[in-house]
Amino acid sequence: MMREPCCLFPVRSGIPAIGLGLFLLLACAVPYFVEGLPPLPLPVFGVFLSFGLLLIAAGLKKNWHR
Repeated sequence: MMREPCCLFPVRSGIPAIGLGLFLLLACAVPYFVEGLPPLPLPVFGVFLSFGLLLIAAGLKKNWHR
């Protein structure tokens, strides 16, 4: 049974997608905890948050079916 590689990265696991999703979520959260950093504009925050969650879900789904 041949598995398709990840659409974002040329690997078969979903780990890189999960890592990128966590990085995007971290980029959303850090400005709220570090004094002196301005928060992200709402549209950028929404895109980073939704795409980060989508990548994490896709990576978990890919690893779950192994």
